Amino acid sequence: MFKVLLVDDDVNMLELLKKKVPWEQYGYTVMGTVKNGEEALQMIRQSMPNLIITDVKMPVMDGLDFCKCVRQLRDDIPIILLSAYEDMETARIAMKYNVTEYLLKPLNQQNIQLLCQILQELVHNYEQQIFFTSICNQISRQNEISEHLAAEDEEWFREFFSHYTNCFSIRFQLVEAACFTMIKLLYAGRPDSRYLIGQQSEKLKQCVTKLEMVSLVAGLYDQTLHADAGESGSIDYQDSIFRQIFDYISNNYMLADCSASMLAERFHFSADHISRLFKRYTGETLNVYINKRRMEYALELLRNPVLSINEIAIRSGFRNQNYFSRVFRKQLQVSPTEYRLQCQLEMEKLENEK
Repeated sequence: MFKVLLVDDDVNMLELLKKKVPWEQYGYTVMGTVKNGEEALQMIRQSMPNLIITDVKMPVMDGLDFCKCVRQLRDDIPIILLSAYEDMETARIAMKYNVTEYLLKPLNQQNIQLLCQILQELVHNYEQQIFFTSICNQISRQNEISEHLAAEDEEWFREFFSHYTNCFSIRFQLVEAACFTMIKLLYAGRPDSRYLIGQQSEKLKQCVTKLEMVSLVAGLYDQTLHADAGESGSIDYQDSIFRQIFDYISNNYMLADCSASMLAERFHFSADHISRLFKRYTGETLNVYINKRRMEYALELLRNPVLSINEIAIRSGFRNQNYFSRVFRKQLQVSPTEYRLQCQLEMEKLENEK
């Protein structure tokens, strides 16, 4: 179980956090509750938590000073800040101390759901960190990789690299160390191993992003597993990268800034590379696909008579109502208002026929 430390001078808030959040469901246990940053520091010096949730305004030592002290001890512990006020200066300082999330009180049902989503993401991040750490440090994991490599077990490596390419939440240094270990395992026992390891390690050092590094290594394993067959191979690391990008778009197309440039920033590839990758796998351009998904969602929302056309445009990811109306008319030859009226007439007709 992962350990979480709760820090707040409000006893009622501590009880609410303990009782309303299903900690065990997400693999957490509350290791302790304390009333200020100084008490919290004493506790974490004895036992380091996996997650800290702390209030901002507290006596003796407030949340921001506490975050500063925590970062002097460890720079990788997730911290969630709670505050009764939306203060931009506090948020700015929180970013300086690499705070994971900034939640506003009171902790209503919506904020508790958001907290649960964060817990789920953190657990996934922990699992990925353990995965990469095991490659570097566990002899049993390294032996497992070597055995499946000797057996030319393509199916196993397909599953392995689906985890391996999911490295967005992992520190750069850890990904680099895991990639270097993978290179050494790939060429171990060969007469030219020293030369090959040195050659590929130089290429690794030239990689700018984590995805570049894992893609390099996945490609080397793919080439080795299919060297005799002379084929391109089925362990295609691009498949895994594309799935991650496609899944992200599918869940976030309604965001106004969901675009090639935003995806490039998030996934550490150029916008042109992502656009080409998307076209290769889907047969249509990225912009066409995003607009298509937005239109499908807008058509669904238009059946709700309570929402205004402007609200529907914004919720669907369009910049404004005018742009939404132009795109809508271009695709359906009617305006959003006319389409809504048609839907209402159809509904009335069905009701009358009953």
